[in-house]
Amino acid sequence: MRLAIWPCLIFGMAVAGCSAAPESNEATRSRATTVSAAQRFANLSPEWRRAMALRAITDNGQTCDSVMHISYQQEVRGMAMWTAQCHDGGRWAVYIGEQGYAQAGRCQDLAASGLPPCETAEAKKRG
Repeated sequence: MRLAIWPCLIFGMAVAGCSAAPESNEATRSRATTVSAAQRFANLSPEWRRAMALRAITDNGQTCDSVMHISYQQEVRGMAMWTAQCHDGGRWAVYIGEQGYAQAGRCQDLAASGLPPCETAEAKKRG
């Protein structure tokens, strides 16, 4: 699976202004950045989350005319995993990582990469 990585300026600018006092511990700063980026993505309006997911998918060189639905799935390797459904039927996993970087991969390719499979909205409702 080929994953494209692109910086999300919204997260970068927001994270840069989070702390009034300078941090001296790099590990603490890294953890705060990861939480902040994932939380900021989660706090975006549904329209902005769909737009950001579309950008991650298309930056990967793939086609998606529009993202119809995006939902949080779980934490994976320190990144927030979201699943996105495109209008054309494509299903994608979108990962929000440290410092606001996003990666997108096709749901059908995840097993070969050792990543958890995408859950559908119907499976989540059934529990």
